[in-house]
Amino acid sequence: MSPMDHEDEAERLCGEAQGLGLEVSRQEAQQLVRLMSMVWASPLGLTAIRSWADGRRKHLLDSLAWLPFAELVAGETLVDVGSGAGFPGLPVAIRMPELRVTLVEANHRKCGFLREAATTLGLSNVTVVETRAEEAAGGEALREVSDCVVARAVAPMRRLVGYLLPLCRVGGRIVMLKGPRWREEWSEAAAVAGRLGAGRMRKAEYELPEGSGSRAVVRVEKVRRTPRTYLAAPGGARRS
Repeated sequence: MSPMDHEDEAERLCGEAQGLGLEVSRQEAQQLVRLMSMVWASPLGLTAIRSWADGRRKHLLDSLAWLPFAELVAGETLVDVGSGAGFPGLPVAIRMPELRVTLVEANHRKCGFLREAATTLGLSNVTVVETRAEEAAGGEALREVSDCVVARAVAPMRRLVGYLLPLCRVGGRIVMLKGPRWREEWSEAAAVAGRLGAGRMRKAEYELPEGSGSRAVVRVEKVRRTPRTYLAAPGGARRS
């Protein structure tokens, strides 16, 4: 894609962001477009999406549309669990450079891509941690220190609450970005979350532009510490 095409794509991104109630500057849009180009240029096969329209809507805009519901503020810490190609963590770091963003990813080569992307894009607010989600949840380094913990397209909600809540401080919140089947997972996730220190679960829904899909944002407040006896297992939350 030529520099002129990048400019056109950045303009489209700004316009569609406005339609979702998001304010994205031209400079931020240019950075986001550059990130999408880096994802496609990687030999790792980071996404099956190949068109600019889908990349713009299903990766870039979808990584930002949840921000108003999460109510992030300057100086807070955000952890993106299972970051993969960097969605949503890298777009959020571009849009909100005043946040401290940690990307948690188990795959060594993907971690290399994430570090390279953060460096190339000048994102000094990004840290990459190479570890599995359940190991992060059961470890000490990230435990109960983050203001907000997010995951997108990682696992069913009953497992996600077990991965995310142990990393969130009391008074913080976790955010799960889900597709239209979130209703099927709600009750079981709420039961698990309640045992791990969660309070109220809330949700918001939105539509991506041009019929690109329905999305749900599930926000869970943390009101109590997660029990130290809790273990996060690949098959779901359990207690020792």
